[in-house]
Amino acid sequence: MKKKIMCILLLVIFLSTGCFSYSDIDKVMFVTAIVVDVDPNNEVLLYLESFMPFRSASKDSAKGERIVFKGTGKTVYEVMKDLNLSSSYQFNYTQNRVIIFTQKATEFGIENYIDTFQRQQELLIRPYVLVYKGDPNKLLQMQLKEEEYIGIFLNRLIENQKNSSRTVQVNLNKFLARRTLGSKTNVVTLVDMSKDELEPKLEANGGSILKNDKYVGDIKKQDGEKYNFLMDNVKEGTLEPANPVVSEKFITLNILSNKTSTFMEYDGKKIHLKKVIHTKVAIADIQKGLILNKDNLSKLKSNSEENIKKLCTDFFNDFKKQKLDIFEVEEEFNRRYPKEKINNIMDVTELDIQVNVAIDDSIKMTDFR
Repeated sequence: MKKKIMCILLLVIFLSTGCFSYSDIDKVMFVTAIVVDVDPNNEVLLYLESFMPFRSASKDSAKGERIVFKGTGKTVYEVMKDLNLSSSYQFNYTQNRVIIFTQKATEFGIENYIDTFQRQQELLIRPYVLVYKGDPNKLLQMQLKEEEYIGIFLNRLIENQKNSSRTVQVNLNKFLARRTLGSKTNVVTLVDMSKDELEPKLEANGGSILKNDKYVGDIKKQDGEKYNFLMDNVKEGTLEPANPVVSEKFITLNILSNKTSTFMEYDGKKIHLKKVIHTKVAIADIQKGLILNKDNLSKLKSNSEENIKKLCTDFFNDFKKQKLDIFEVEEEFNRRYPKEKINNIMDVTELDIQVNVAIDDSIKMTDFR
């Protein structure tokens, strides 16, 4: 009998327990985006985009209002606590979607702004880390037709572009790990306002490179695919090799799957870094037509492999000249050869790329005209 009563009590406790009751929600301000900037005195300038839920007086339904808070202080945590003094609601960070550092903040250096994000339990490690080029006030004042909240919009933008092989992306968890390992170099999503649209829109515009928590350069949007191939980040996307019959025309290949394997050997003088790229593609679009016979498919395969190899090799060598290890070479080297020490690791690294492109032959049509 006692066991039955105990089971019933436990069942009641678990069934009646939740994250928030309606009364709890009405007292909480949910943060959807955190923007970190630097003021003229080199102090932290923090913006919190938040969602304030409230109950409708006329209907039994929940609504909400977007509010942006702004504050300055010596540390990020200090500003967070000070902002609570200007709100009758308690800030809750469990729904935060993005952490945005301004270009100005990264140029100054963000080393002193990071600790709060890894120390406070309420600040989750899944939000994306972004760098924004421009005025954060203009960013947070944008009126987006697709979504009222900038943080939610940017989260969905990056999630949607996971299908693109050109998008550079990293969440807080990876960001915190990379800033302390190897060359301590991070590549994070660069966000900018589109200049080609009839009305202002936000777009992912390549990557921002941070070394020792400080801005050192960019990856152009068109170079994102090369970086992702080398880092095994390509899941889907497209390739555009030349038409093997009409060289000035192009063929679009849809990437179905990709795997990049990394191998490394050190002979005491040189690091031999080998990347083996296996990509499966399907023909998506052909300019000027092509007979899909064995010879043409073989040429198309060869063109695609040569393109990937050349573009990735040139991209790697460009950063090698800049002595920027954005490819986690030092981290991989330290893992494989923990007793060896090399100062300028990119100077002694030679890249060898092998590419195998498999064209899906399940298509029934024998030619495109």
